[in-house]
Amino acid sequence: TNPGNAPPNIPDSYHFRPPFGWMNDPNGFGRFGGRPHLFYQHYSHGLRWNTMHWGHAVSSDYLRWRHMPIFLFPSEDLTARPDKRGGAYSGSAIP
Repeated sequence: TNPGNAPPNIPDSYHFRPPFGWMNDPNGFGRFGGRPHLFYQHYSHGLRWNTMHWGHAVSSDYLRWRHMPIFLFPSEDLTARPDKRGGAYSGSAIP
């Protein structure tokens, strides 16, 4: 084996996380414009599950990610409900 072909020295595991707030369900992964993009459910106003938005991040190497502005917002009529249920969930975006 050639040491030059070894993978980069990175930890045994890698976990993406937003700079703040709640994150779950990272299921919108794809390549656009030649770069990987990751979309995930995100609530930026607190550390617990709440009215979901879609977070967005882009990378050039799959290890370092640049956080982009929120991609999808829940509609106001859903967030105004008394039970505070509603949001932009998986399946909210159709290509």
